[in-house]
Amino acid sequence: MGAVNPARPEGPLYRSWVLSCGLGEFIGIGCAGIVALAANSLIGEPDSPAAAWTIYLAMVSVGAVEGGAIGFFQWRILQRLFPNLPARHWIGATVAVAILGWASGMLPSTLSAGSPPAGAEAVAEPGMAFILLASAGMGAAGGLIFGFAQWLVLRRHTSHAVLWLPANILGWAIAMMWIFLAATWPDMTTPPLFIALSALAGGAAAGLSIGAVTGIALLRLARQ
Repeated sequence: MGAVNPARPEGPLYRSWVLSCGLGEFIGIGCAGIVALAANSLIGEPDSPAAAWTIYLAMVSVGAVEGGAIGFFQWRILQRLFPNLPARHWIGATVAVAILGWASGMLPSTLSAGSPPAGAEAVAEPGMAFILLASAGMGAAGGLIFGFAQWLVLRRHTSHAVLWLPANILGWAIAMMWIFLAATWPDMTTPPLFIALSALAGGAAAGLSIGAVTGIALLRLARQ
Protein backbone atom coordinates (compact mmCIF):
# COMPACT_ATOMS: atom_id res chain seq x y z
CA MET A 1 0.00 0.00 0.00
CA GLY A 2 1.36 3.41 -0.94
CA ALA A 3 1.98 6.29 1.41
CA VAL A 4 -0.97 8.42 2.39
CA ASN A 5 -1.22 11.56 0.30
CA PRO A 6 -2.56 14.47 2.42
CA ALA A 7 -3.86 16.10 -0.76
CA ARG A 8 -6.30 13.23 -1.28
CA PRO A 9 -9.47 12.75 0.79
CA GLU A 10 -7.89 9.75 2.54
CA GLY A 11 -5.22 12.00 4.06
CA PRO A 12 -7.62 13.88 6.38
CA LEU A 13 -9.39 10.60 7.17
CA TYR A 14 -6.13 8.99 8.25
CA ARG A 15 -5.04 11.97 10.32
CA SER A 16 -8.44 12.24 12.00
CA TRP A 17 -8.38 8.56 12.86
CA VAL A 18 -4.87 8.64 14.31
CA LEU A 19 -5.62 11.72 16.41
CA SER A 20 -8.92 10.26 17.59
CA CYS A 21 -7.24 7.08 18.79
CA GLY A 22 -4.54 9.17 20.44
CA LEU A 23 -7.13 11.26 22.26
CA GLY A 24 -9.04 8.20 23.41
CA GLU A 25 -6.00 6.55 24.99
CA PHE A 26 -4.76 9.89 26.34
CA ILE A 27 -7.99 10.05 28.32
CA GLY A 28 -8.10 6.35 29.19
CA ILE A 29 -4.52 5.74 30.31
CA GLY A 30 -4.27 9.22 31.79
CA CYS A 31 -7.31 8.37 33.91
CA ALA A 32 -5.64 5.10 34.94
CA GLY A 33 -2.56 6.96 36.11
CA ILE A 34 -4.58 9.47 38.11
CA VAL A 35 -6.72 6.75 39.72
CA ALA A 36 -3.60 4.76 40.61
CA LEU A 37 -2.03 7.85 42.19
CA ALA A 38 -5.19 8.54 44.18
CA ALA A 39 -5.37 4.94 45.36
CA ASN A 40 -1.74 5.01 46.42
CA SER A 41 -2.29 8.25 48.31
CA LEU A 42 -5.48 7.14 50.06
CA ILE A 43 -4.79 3.44 50.60
CA GLY A 44 -1.11 2.90 49.96
CA GLU A 45 0.23 -0.60 49.42
CA PRO A 46 -2.79 -2.86 50.04
CA ASP A 47 -2.22 -4.97 53.15
CA SER A 48 -5.66 -6.54 53.36
CA PRO A 49 -8.12 -8.16 50.96
CA ALA A 50 -10.55 -5.26 51.42
CA ALA A 51 -7.93 -2.70 50.38
CA ALA A 52 -6.77 -4.86 47.47
CA TRP A 53 -10.27 -5.36 46.11
CA THR A 54 -11.09 -1.67 46.51
CA ILE A 55 -8.14 -0.83 44.28
CA TYR A 56 -9.12 -3.64 41.93
CA LEU A 57 -12.63 -2.28 41.42
CA ALA A 58 -11.31 1.24 40.96
CA MET A 59 -8.87 0.15 38.26
CA VAL A 60 -11.41 -2.08 36.53
CA SER A 61 -13.72 0.93 36.33
CA VAL A 62 -10.92 2.64 34.42
CA GLY A 63 -11.51 0.05 31.71
CA ALA A 64 -14.97 1.50 31.13
CA VAL A 65 -13.47 4.97 30.79
CA GLU A 66 -10.71 3.83 28.44
CA GLY A 67 -12.99 1.69 26.30
CA GLY A 68 -15.67 4.35 26.23
CA ALA A 69 -13.23 7.09 25.25
CA ILE A 70 -11.40 5.32 22.44
CA GLY A 71 -14.58 3.57 21.29
CA PHE A 72 -16.46 6.87 21.02
CA PHE A 73 -13.71 8.72 19.18
CA GLN A 74 -13.20 5.79 16.80
CA TRP A 75 -16.92 5.58 16.11
CA ARG A 76 -17.07 9.29 15.24
CA ILE A 77 -14.64 8.63 12.38
CA LEU A 78 -16.06 5.27 11.33
CA GLN A 79 -19.54 6.69 10.81
CA ARG A 80 -18.15 8.75 7.94
CA LEU A 81 -17.59 5.47 6.10
CA PHE A 82 -20.40 3.45 7.65
CA PRO A 83 -23.31 5.80 8.49
CA ASN A 84 -25.40 2.88 9.75
CA LEU A 85 -22.82 1.73 12.29
CA PRO A 86 -24.59 1.96 15.68
CA ALA A 87 -22.60 3.75 18.37
CA ARG A 88 -23.86 1.38 21.05
CA HIS A 89 -22.51 -1.66 19.20
CA TRP A 90 -19.02 -0.29 18.54
CA ILE A 91 -18.57 1.48 21.86
CA GLY A 92 -20.17 -1.38 23.78
CA ALA A 93 -17.82 -3.96 22.27
CA THR A 94 -14.80 -1.76 22.97
CA VAL A 95 -15.83 -1.07 26.56
CA ALA A 96 -16.46 -4.77 27.23
CA VAL A 97 -12.99 -5.77 26.05
CA ALA A 98 -11.30 -2.92 27.94
CA ILE A 99 -13.03 -3.92 31.18
CA LEU A 100 -12.08 -7.55 30.60
CA GLY A 101 -8.47 -6.54 30.00
CA TRP A 102 -8.20 -4.51 33.19
CA ALA A 103 -10.06 -7.14 35.22
CA SER A 104 -7.79 -9.98 34.11
CA GLY A 105 -4.63 -7.87 34.26
CA MET A 106 -5.25 -6.68 37.82
CA LEU A 107 -6.37 -10.05 39.19
CA PRO A 108 -2.98 -11.69 39.94
CA SER A 109 -1.66 -8.75 41.97
CA THR A 110 -5.00 -8.42 43.76
CA LEU A 111 -5.09 -12.06 44.80
CA SER A 112 -1.52 -11.95 46.07
CA ALA A 113 -1.80 -8.61 47.88
CA GLY A 114 -0.96 -8.67 51.56
CA SER A 115 0.14 -12.29 51.57
CA PRO A 116 3.78 -12.63 50.48
CA PRO A 117 5.20 -16.13 50.78
CA ALA A 118 6.96 -16.65 54.11
CA GLY A 119 10.72 -16.69 53.78
CA ALA A 120 10.60 -15.74 50.11
CA GLU A 121 13.85 -14.39 48.75
CA ALA A 122 13.96 -11.07 46.97
CA VAL A 123 13.61 -11.42 43.22
CA ALA A 124 15.54 -9.11 40.93
CA GLU A 125 13.44 -6.71 38.90
CA PRO A 126 13.31 -7.67 35.21
CA GLY A 127 15.22 -5.49 32.77
CA MET A 128 13.50 -2.96 30.54
CA ALA A 129 14.10 -5.08 27.43
CA PHE A 130 12.23 -7.99 29.00
CA ILE A 131 9.43 -5.70 30.18
CA LEU A 132 8.96 -4.23 26.70
CA LEU A 133 9.06 -7.65 25.03
CA ALA A 134 6.55 -9.08 27.48
CA SER A 135 4.31 -6.04 27.15
CA ALA A 136 4.36 -6.37 23.36
CA GLY A 137 3.20 -9.97 23.72
CA MET A 138 0.43 -8.93 26.08
CA GLY A 139 -0.54 -6.14 23.73
CA ALA A 140 -0.71 -8.52 20.77
CA ALA A 141 -3.00 -10.84 22.74
CA GLY A 142 -5.14 -7.92 23.83
CA GLY A 143 -5.19 -6.58 20.28
CA LEU A 144 -6.48 -9.90 19.03
CA ILE A 145 -9.37 -9.68 21.48
CA PHE A 146 -10.04 -6.02 20.70
CA GLY A 147 -9.84 -6.72 16.98
CA PHE A 148 -12.15 -9.72 17.21
CA ALA A 149 -14.78 -7.87 19.23
CA GLN A 150 -14.74 -4.92 16.85
CA TRP A 151 -14.64 -7.23 13.83
CA LEU A 152 -17.91 -8.78 14.98
CA VAL A 153 -19.46 -5.33 14.62
CA LEU A 154 -17.57 -4.19 11.53
CA ARG A 155 -18.24 -7.30 9.45
CA ARG A 156 -21.90 -6.30 9.21
CA HIS A 157 -20.88 -3.20 7.28
CA THR A 158 -17.97 -4.33 5.09
CA SER A 159 -16.85 -7.62 3.56
CA HIS A 160 -13.19 -6.80 4.23
CA ALA A 161 -13.44 -6.42 8.01
CA VAL A 162 -10.93 -9.25 8.52
CA LEU A 163 -8.18 -6.65 7.97
CA TRP A 164 -9.10 -5.29 11.40
CA LEU A 165 -7.63 -8.32 13.18
CA PRO A 166 -3.93 -8.13 12.20
CA ALA A 167 -4.01 -4.33 12.37
CA ASN A 168 -5.16 -4.41 16.00
CA ILE A 169 -2.70 -7.13 16.95
CA LEU A 170 0.23 -5.05 15.69
CA GLY A 171 -1.15 -1.71 16.85
CA TRP A 172 -1.81 -2.86 20.40
CA ALA A 173 1.54 -4.66 20.62
CA ILE A 174 3.27 -1.33 19.99
CA ALA A 175 0.83 0.56 22.19
CA MET A 176 1.35 -1.68 25.20
CA MET A 177 5.09 -1.05 25.09
CA TRP A 178 4.43 2.68 25.46
CA ILE A 179 2.00 2.05 28.31
CA PHE A 180 4.41 -0.18 30.22
CA LEU A 181 7.31 2.17 29.60
CA ALA A 182 5.30 5.04 31.07
CA ALA A 183 4.24 2.91 34.04
CA THR A 184 7.58 1.34 34.96
CA TRP A 185 10.18 4.11 34.74
CA PRO A 186 8.91 6.11 37.77
CA ASP A 187 10.13 5.01 41.21
CA MET A 188 9.28 5.88 44.80
CA THR A 189 11.09 9.21 44.50
CA THR A 190 9.27 10.38 41.36
CA PRO A 191 6.96 13.34 42.06
CA PRO A 192 3.25 12.54 41.55
CA LEU A 193 2.97 15.25 38.88
CA PHE A 194 5.63 13.53 36.76
CA ILE A 195 3.89 10.19 37.21
CA ALA A 196 0.61 11.68 36.02
CA LEU A 197 2.29 13.36 33.06
CA SER A 198 4.02 10.08 32.21
CA ALA A 199 0.66 8.29 32.15
CA LEU A 200 -0.83 10.96 29.90
CA ALA A 201 2.16 10.87 27.54
CA GLY A 202 2.20 7.07 27.48
CA GLY A 203 -1.51 6.97 26.74
CA ALA A 204 -1.18 9.48 23.91
CA ALA A 205 1.76 7.60 22.38
CA ALA A 206 -0.12 4.32 22.70
CA GLY A 207 -3.24 5.71 21.07
CA LEU A 208 -1.31 7.32 18.23
CA SER A 209 0.42 3.98 17.60
CA ILE A 210 -2.90 2.15 17.50
CA GLY A 211 -4.29 4.77 15.16
CA ALA A 212 -1.26 4.76 12.87
CA VAL A 213 -1.46 1.00 12.32
CA THR A 214 -5.22 0.47 12.28
CA GLY A 215 -5.58 3.60 10.17
CA ILE A 216 -3.86 1.79 7.31
CA ALA A 217 -6.51 -0.93 7.51
CA LEU A 218 -9.19 1.75 7.70
CA LEU A 219 -7.98 3.29 4.44
CA ARG A 220 -8.15 -0.12 2.79
CA LEU A 221 -11.76 -0.40 3.92
CA ALA A 222 -12.48 3.11 2.64
CA ARG A 223 -11.22 2.14 -0.83
CA GLN A 224 -13.47 -0.89 -1.16
